[in-house]
Amino acid sequence: MTVNLDRSPAAIERRRAEVDRRMSSVSATGEERNDARRRITSEIEAEDLKAAESAAAVDEANTERQRVAGIVRAGVDCGRPLQALRLALAGPVGVDQAKSILSALPLDTDAPEAALTLSEPAAFGGKAAQAERKRIGSIFAHPSAEGRFKSASALTLEGAEGIPVEAITAMLSGLPVDLVAPKYPSLEERDAEFASFGADDSGSTVMSKSEKIDAAWSRQIAAANKMIGAVDDAPRPSGQVISVEDDQNFGLASQMPGGDRR
Repeated sequence: MTVNLDRSPAAIERRRAEVDRRMSSVSATGEERNDARRRITSEIEAEDLKAAESAAAVDEANTERQRVAGIVRAGVDCGRPLQALRLALAGPVGVDQAKSILSALPLDTDAPEAALTLSEPAAFGGKAAQAERKRIGSIFAHPSAEGRFKSASALTLEGAEGIPVEAITAMLSGLPVDLVAPKYPSLEERDAEFASFGADDSGSTVMSKSEKIDAAWSRQIAAANKMIGAVDDAPRPSGQVISVEDDQNFGLASQMPGGDRR
């Protein structure tokens, strides 16, 4: 990052006025006074340049923090906040590019541990940007940030200026861990779960997904009935799970539509 001295008319006039103010306390005359004026002018210019460099460093750090924060927010929206943080610290990607990359990655809940582990921030950009990424990475890698991603994000990435690592980690230690929202299976996951109740023994070689699910449920219901004694081990003469005798024992035969099922 290269910062030049402000040489606008307003800046030059401001420095000249400051030189005059400081020269008012100089008692030297002749060439000594001229030397004193040149020395004071150089001092003021050096002070202005240093102030400009400090301001530019702050702006650079703020810009980098805003970039990382934008990528992390995009990761939160798509269920990949940890991978988003890792991506932001690894390379000079923008928010839109990060969204495209994240959309092709698994959710954080399904990602391997290596994809969720922060590595040393990459060295790109100016010194202030690199220092800001190092600050961010140090906070999220600290033990006090474990399980407190939301709090760590708010303290580290939001605000007008970066809070020192030690201050944030001390605050995080006293905060509760994030609440984890329950994960609800998708329709495809539920279908797969239903179909995995047990191997089909009906003898059919080709079954649709819905037929496999129905067959699986039927086997589980029959097994549950058998477990509680609702079904005898011996097969019924009629080939049905519930016999006429069962109906008569419970007084149901005459109540069923169509009357007796003999």
